[in-house]
Amino acid sequence: MRIAVVQWIMNWRQQSSRTEVIYPLIYVLILLVLIGIATIESASYPLTSGPTGSGAFYYCLSHLAGVAVAGVFVILFQFCPLWLVPWVGAVLFGVNLILMGVAAATGGYQGNRSWTPPPLVFQPSEIAKVGFVILAAWLLSRKQPKTFTQREVLVFFGLTLAMTVMLGLQHDMGMLIVFFLITIAMLFLSGFPLHRWAVVVAVGGVLAVGGIIMEDYRVSRIKAWFAPKEYLDGPGYHIMNSLIAISRGGVRGLGIGRSPDKWGSLPYPHTDSVFCVLAAETGLWGTALLLGAFGALAVLSFMAALRATSRMEWLLAIGCGLMLCLQAAVQMAVATNLLPPAGLTLPFISYGRSSLLASMLAAGVVLWVVRRGKPTPVLSELD
Repeated sequence: MRIAVVQWIMNWRQQSSRTEVIYPLIYVLILLVLIGIATIESASYPLTSGPTGSGAFYYCLSHLAGVAVAGVFVILFQFCPLWLVPWVGAVLFGVNLILMGVAAATGGYQGNRSWTPPPLVFQPSEIAKVGFVILAAWLLSRKQPKTFTQREVLVFFGLTLAMTVMLGLQHDMGMLIVFFLITIAMLFLSGFPLHRWAVVVAVGGVLAVGGIIMEDYRVSRIKAWFAPKEYLDGPGYHIMNSLIAISRGGVRGLGIGRSPDKWGSLPYPHTDSVFCVLAAETGLWGTALLLGAFGALAVLSFMAALRATSRMEWLLAIGCGLMLCLQAAVQMAVATNLLPPAGLTLPFISYGRSSLLASMLAAGVVLWVVRRGKPTPVLSELD
């Protein structure tokens, strides 16, 4: 099955030029950023308006500043030589893994262990997962999948276990789910031996079940997922209000700025519940546009991988594209109650400078692969 999937991808649009990927990719990224700016301004207005607010455009302007800063990092990364990329990944992963431990040990920011305490308040796990994708792409590309030594396998599993433990200590099950899906996808597409990466699935499943059972509030979230009306005094309240907000949109939407649920019913309307605000105000057409943009991002990431001249670049494009689209899929699935409640940001759309920087860096890696690639990939290196 793995060979069939890879061959199908490799045979699709092999002869197209780089310009057929890089410009559409840039346009899609600009579209997602613009949607995010408009949605954040609308969703955050109840928090910033009034005499006690920080100004009607506070979150919008802050997000714009984040786009500018992240854009500088993306531009600088385009000049990064191939040999330096693994070192960039190691720094991103190592430094932020330490900061994740600091956040978990100190109690984080306002009780949230995913955020580092003042004065440096940000979510290091967002940046760490980008570093992990880069390191994983480098490690999984060093040899052909069937020639991995025990040492390389242990190094990869060590990195995976370190990230898993830190996310568990932070009580961040949403990010842990995304990280777990990214890891499995990269192992599958790299051709890693099935009997080895199946161990990751088993260990991850045991850790996930154990993490849920150990915390009563997680068990209640699972129960509320199945019957939200019976838990309206707990997690079921947020589930029902999210579904009500989405249903208000209908086909055409209520209009930008007219969602009533962002005025207190939705939890964190500018971050965790931003999709509900967008769906209510833009309706089916707006959500279809957003889904289409992420779908286009996934397709363009695969097309970027088609032009990879090495296994590392192939895995970088695949991994970073999947990281963005999988997190978006999980976040929207939570908002529509297809998955149990989990606090996650929607890439490019939710307010959050850590999330925005991580999303822009991942997109910058895909652009870097396109710029270095060739119209026709070297199939012998990527099989």
